[in-house]
Amino acid sequence: MEKWKIRTGTIHHSFYGLCCFFWFAQYVYVPYQTTYLLLAHISSNLVGTIIGAYGISQLVLRLPVGILADLSSNHKLFIILGSFFAGAASLFRILLPDDIGFLIANILSGTASATWISFMILYMSFFTKGDQTRATSKIIMANNSGMLLGFALVLSCMILSA
Repeated sequence: MEKWKIRTGTIHHSFYGLCCFFWFAQYVYVPYQTTYLLLAHISSNLVGTIIGAYGISQLVLRLPVGILADLSSNHKLFIILGSFFAGAASLFRILLPDDIGFLIANILSGTASATWISFMILYMSFFTKGDQTRATSKIIMANNSGMLLGFALVLSCMILSA
């Protein structure tokens, strides 16, 4: 497979944006989730289970999803599935804003996050072997930028509504 050397351009910037929005969708709800659930009179034990569902589903699914992605060599499909799960998780939080909705949403979010390896592998395939370190740095920066934007949006909304 021929490596594409991308310094700037539409594919590079589009993929960077996709990664930012993916992690934005995963983390925009995190700052208020525990408080929201506790204010909805959900027991702290159940809130802990709901919050932990994200990490447990990711822990259980990350290795099998990575193996399936490698076996299929179709990382675009896994990126699409991961994005679908992230969007579905957001819809569950909006349409079913109770303990069951948030539990299902966190399981879907964990499932979406388990597809992250496909984002990294596809992005790094755009770069030569000598640029792999730089590519890894950029994709991790997109990851963290999306999380930061999610937190910043929620914080801004909280400040403006106070």
